[in-house]
Amino acid sequence: MKLSPRLLAMYGQIGKGERVADIGTDHAYIPILLMKNGISPMVIMSDISAGSMKKAKGNCIEQGFVFPASCFRVGDGLSTILPGEVDTVVIGGLGGRTIAGILAADQKRTNSFRKLVLQPRNNSGELRLYLHLTGWRIARETLAPEGKFICEIIKALAPEKGNEFFPEFSGEDGLVRLLEEGRNCRWRYPEPFRELPPDQKRLLQKRLDWKFESIRQEIENLGRSTGDWNDRIAELEEEREYLTWIGEN
Repeated sequence: MKLSPRLLAMYGQIGKGERVADIGTDHAYIPILLMKNGISPMVIMSDISAGSMKKAKGNCIEQGFVFPASCFRVGDGLSTILPGEVDTVVIGGLGGRTIAGILAADQKRTNSFRKLVLQPRNNSGELRLYLHLTGWRIARETLAPEGKFICEIIKALAPEKGNEFFPEFSGEDGLVRLLEEGRNCRWRYPEPFRELPPDQKRLLQKRLDWKFESIRQEIENLGRSTGDWNDRIAELEEEREYLTWIGEN
């Protein structure tokens, strides 16, 4: 069984002895590798899809593992995991806003776990803002390639007692409004990116090059448009200056 660099990077955030719940497990690749290498004493594979759970069970058997039925759970988000039942929750392959919604659906339950390993497909800035607003501390940022994409993996540690926060919002629209600031480039390209190791810094530079080209094209298009776009152009130039600083060695 061969894992992609993205899944390996997620796997690498989990320490020996940690009990793990993989939410949206699909093929159960990470839980299988954790058990195969003796990293985790217990894993829970959870998915909203019964079809995905069938695939997970089949892969486990194929790899020589027969787990008790209680390790396979079909349900939405964290609803299948008891408070404090595991040390680490893994969620990958979903949008950052969706992941934030899963965690926010029961903040007390979320805070009962010690670590989150999150891999947002998009809206990573909004997810980082959510973690900040709820007192979770981002301990590590990692980049990993997958096909033509460069994926972000966020490892976050639970807030200390007394430092938990429970933001108030109503429904999905309320969450979107709460996390609106997360669209700012300072949340999407956080300062710790400056400290990435050289191999990941090269991945970051690829993302930055694409972003610089996007900014250049927008400024060029605005310059040809009628109307007063000076404020927007100034915002884009400020963003480009910040991103240049992020990419410096």
